[in-house]
Amino acid sequence: MQLPLAPLNFIAIAIGMWIAIAEKRFDHAGLGGRSMPWLNHGGNYADLFLITMICRFAQPYVGQWSTKTIVLCATIGVGVSALAHMVYATTMPIPGHIIDPRYKGLKRITWGGWYHAAYFAWTVTIILLFFLSSPGAPRLYACLALTAFVPLAIIQPGWEIHRVLEGHGRIDRLGWIQAITAWALIWSVGYTQP
Repeated sequence: MQLPLAPLNFIAIAIGMWIAIAEKRFDHAGLGGRSMPWLNHGGNYADLFLITMICRFAQPYVGQWSTKTIVLCATIGVGVSALAHMVYATTMPIPGHIIDPRYKGLKRITWGGWYHAAYFAWTVTIILLFFLSSPGAPRLYACLALTAFVPLAIIQPGWEIHRVLEGHGRIDRLGWIQAITAWALIWSVGYTQP
């Protein structure tokens, strides 16, 4: 029996939302005005719509994924997520559903943040399996979905941080570097593979 990826993704997002509500990190009413709660993080909407779409594209190919390939992609997914969340934990200056800047080091990561780290690892795993181990998959549509994912999940959070701290949003150098790197990986790896 194959795992139903799109419904699992939807459930995973709902659990993340529930954790944010339980931790009072869902909206500004719970977290305060100078923050980035769950509701204001564009990545959550990208996850809901675009990662669910990737899961739908990937579903027909799940049976082709070998255990060895799944373990390899999951290992990479965990590594990418760990690196991303360690960087986020040390650089995020305002409270959010993932980070509580009152603390130091990894203690800055909330329960919702740890959950997000696991979710992030899972999504990276699915994306890698789709692009690297799904011959004949509809790569163009997946690349377009991931291209749309970047502004919501990568650019918008940085923009929001500047909006909260400076009174106006802007995309800084790091945001552009992350976005351009993500787009280059999406199109160079994703679209060119058979």
